[in-house]
Amino acid sequence: MKRKWENDELVEHWTIDEDDRVLISNKRGANRLGFALLLKFFQLKGYFPEKKHEIPKVVRLFVAEQLDLDESLYQSYNWEGRALKYHRVEIRKRYGFQRMGKQDFDVLRQWLIDQVLPQEVDVRRMKQALYAELRTRKLEPPTYAQVERT
Repeated sequence: MKRKWENDELVEHWTIDEDDRVLISNKRGANRLGFALLLKFFQLKGYFPEKKHEIPKVVRLFVAEQLDLDESLYQSYNWEGRALKYHRVEIRKRYGFQRMGKQDFDVLRQWLIDQVLPQEVDVRRMKQALYAELRTRKLEPPTYAQVERT
């Protein structure tokens, strides 16, 4: 994810609207901020960040300010606990996404071979096509390492 964001980009992509607030409303402190950032990241990208540092500080500050929270709470958000797993399930459910299973993986690999490889040689654009297709199919992408192997 890019590190520098202009104010208009922050407003466009990271503003918490009323629907978002409904989902966020039952969370407190670090979980509230962490969930809000996961939600907005997923809305923007169609997948979740794999590491805490993937969300730039300027974005964290912008979202924290909207929630009247201190951005430093983000450091307390547990990236390995049950809350994170539950938050991801809640966000997937909200947008009708599912986790990718082995069968989905096999189907997408074949789709890449049949539809993308004959037309595209640039790996970056192949990944973009894969992420776009996953979003269309409402499948949460596999890890970055799995995408690289595919």
